Amino acid sequence: MKKLLKSIKPETYLFIFSCFYLVLLGLLLSYNYQITDNYNLLFDADTARVVQDATEVVAEHYRADVHPLFILIIQPIVHFISGILHNKILAVIVLSALTSSLSVFYLYKILEKISNNKKINIVLSCIYLFSFSNIIFTAGIESYNFAALFLIMLWYFFIKQEDKKLNGTSYVLLVLFGILTFAFTITNVCIYLIVILLLWLTKKLKIKNIIIIGLITITLVLGLNITQKLVWHNTPVLWNLRFSNEQTFINKQKFGKENIKQVLVNDYYNSWISNNIHMELSYGNYYNGQNYYIRFNNMSIFNFLIITIFYITLLFLVVRNIKKKKVLNIGLLLALLFNTVLHMFYGNNSTFLYSLHFNYIILLLFGINIHQETNTKIKTFSSIYLLLFLILEMITNQYIFIKVLDYV
Repeated sequence: MKKLLKSIKPETYLFIFSCFYLVLLGLLLSYNYQITDNYNLLFDADTARVVQDATEVVAEHYRADVHPLFILIIQPIVHFISGILHNKILAVIVLSALTSSLSVFYLYKILEKISNNKKINIVLSCIYLFSFSNIIFTAGIESYNFAALFLIMLWYFFIKQEDKKLNGTSYVLLVLFGILTFAFTITNVCIYLIVILLLWLTKKLKIKNIIIIGLITITLVLGLNITQKLVWHNTPVLWNLRFSNEQTFINKQKFGKENIKQVLVNDYYNSWISNNIHMELSYGNYYNGQNYYIRFNNMSIFNFLIITIFYITLLFLVVRNIKKKKVLNIGLLLALLFNTVLHMFYGNNSTFLYSLHFNYIILLLFGINIHQETNTKIKTFSSIYLLLFLILEMITNQYIFIKVLDYV
């Protein structure tokens, strides 16, 4: 038995623990919260809509505009799990937990490819697991944790190709990732294109290969989209997308400090360690019959200082070590820049909703550059700070999650 336990790798333990933990949170939330009825109550999450998309064949799948193949990919898996568990809601909770647990798993695998420092890699992976956005949007059922998984896997694929030539299997995987990044959130195509650009810059791909991969990917996406339309009649086809729905999410006001503040506070701060929360009345929110929604309070000075030190340390490490993993660092910074600029305009009033598109990039930048650091004192300080950050994150976010349960 001891030999068996020793042979199990850390990432396997992380995956198993993550599954149990996130399933438990999902069960606790669903017991207290009508996830099939509520829209927007939980930090603007369309919980009922996502559950409907994941479970119902005959329904108004109107958000397939921006999550084009979510229904086709997720619903058959949910029905399969439901056949085992005999409960659709439980099946969705389990699938959501499995998805986010795989994100933790592959985040660790990426960091392991950079360095085999297990302690730092485990701490960074757990910071992702216990981040408030991961907790709330996994337990509360959203589509963004599904999107985040395939983005993390895409970066894992890129790192694995660093020391080898692309082969036939690699091209097939690139097509598959092209489909999957597009399937869950349409704008993630831009992150996929950044990875393609990096492969071209490192001479892994030629223009001819990129064109072929692109044509095959587009053809398969269109074919899958038509297939989805044949089964789920209330889904749009790609050439007839109703982007008029998205006008309500685009900030039409003059760009200013408020746009920047929303992204910084919700995606760069509240996504890690939650501030205190409160309930507000929501006027004109016709989906939520109670007209209430949960919002963050103003940021505490303590949280601001703790997370600011985290970012100062990250910036310091990146500046010192960017050249050691230049291509990877530039790619991740481009991905972070794209999401930051996008959400200064799109969904700017509820940017926390999109924070899972940010978290993994920030942690990868931290992990890659702390592993490249050669100054022992700097590395020791950064490692200790990460551990303290994780402990504070765990304590604070469990407390706020319990408060969420009380509110809902």
